[in-house]
Amino acid sequence: LVFEESSEELELLLGIKMNAKQIERVCHYYGDLLEQIEWREAYSDGIQLKLQFKQGEDIYVMLDGSMLLTREEKWKEIKLGRIFTSGSITQTSKDRGMITDTVYISHFGKAGEFWEKLSKEIPVSENLVFINDGAKWIWNYIDDHYPNSTQIL
Repeated sequence: LVFEESSEELELLLGIKMNAKQIERVCHYYGDLLEQIEWREAYSDGIQLKLQFKQGEDIYVMLDGSMLLTREEKWKEIKLGRIFTSGSITQTSKDRGMITDTVYISHFGKAGEFWEKLSKEIPVSENLVFINDGAKWIWNYIDDHYPNSTQIL
């Protein structure tokens, strides 16, 4: 019942339709990861969950922004990045795939602050692929800071 309620809340509050079973799978997946952490060490050492990058894998970075109406500043952009590797893409059936490991980075504010957060998560790689829309702030930054990468619109 909790996952069904979560599904209804996501649709009501954010307009996102997500199957209750998918929410349950995600919760169990990350719950299992969290159970593996020695929390006393994590709190004292600042351990973070990070993707493991293997030599030769393509690294994909998906980027987008969305304008949100706020009370204080009217319209403000939230930015979201998703990083995953070619090794984390699995085929679940003939016509479907699934990304098993991913890192999300979000920022509600200026692009420079977002890039600072995101760049800490992007490893140095010859196989870097950016997937994004045609927003100039994204394309210009990638051209300047990752000139050898591939960009896909």
